[in-house]
Amino acid sequence: MYSETELYPNPDVTQAVYEYCIAHSTPLPDVVDQHREKSIDFSRKAGMDPMMMVNPLQAQFMLFFAKLVGARKVLEVGTFTGYSALAWAEAIKGQEGARLVCCDIPGPHTEFAKATLLEAGFSNPLITFLEGDGVESLQSLPADQFDIIFLDANKSGYMPALETVLSRNLLSPRGVLIADNALRRGLVADATEKNPHAVDLDTTSNMSYKHCDEFNKFVRDHERLEQVMLPAFDGLNIVRLKQ
Repeated sequence: MYSETELYPNPDVTQAVYEYCIAHSTPLPDVVDQHREKSIDFSRKAGMDPMMMVNPLQAQFMLFFAKLVGARKVLEVGTFTGYSALAWAEAIKGQEGARLVCCDIPGPHTEFAKATLLEAGFSNPLITFLEGDGVESLQSLPADQFDIIFLDANKSGYMPALETVLSRNLLSPRGVLIADNALRRGLVADATEKNPHAVDLDTTSNMSYKHCDEFNKFVRDHERLEQVMLPAFDGLNIVRLKQ
């Protein structure tokens, strides 16, 4: 069976393809692009890692995907500086009953995200912020169903977050849950010396691949779920309820 998966021959071509994809995808609204630069500057000054943001092509994908599925209600667990939230808000704005719920821990990044969304013209009732532990926020969230649920917080919280989503029926019948960083630098598939990221396996960031692997296996084996795993960005596990 043919199983070749190497799309591009070297990092230079990979980077060129990435830039080509951005240039040939529908551009992000100016307010989203401008916020990215502000977020990078803010993160560095605050001693935080701007790599915690989704990249521009992923933001383009998210905005397009939300429009594609006709999403009106989005739940985001892990908002950071609000870059991804701004993309979701741009996708659902203007629709009757549109709602975006953002969950993150309190901190300067959350205040930055709130200010950004407000400056862009997004406020209640469209935007709601729940501050605190992500899973606890899901547990306390008033009953509702969401068309898209985006998980991008601490990877140790992915499993309990999904269990809460299922037990509380938070995902609409034809809704989609997207778990970001599902491949965790490829470590879920290969954590041997062949993966250069395995050198730093003792770091908290890289050790989280075990939580991602546990989550991926849980989704794969769950009788109520079906999913596709995409080797895009740092891996997307796209999940829905079986129809």
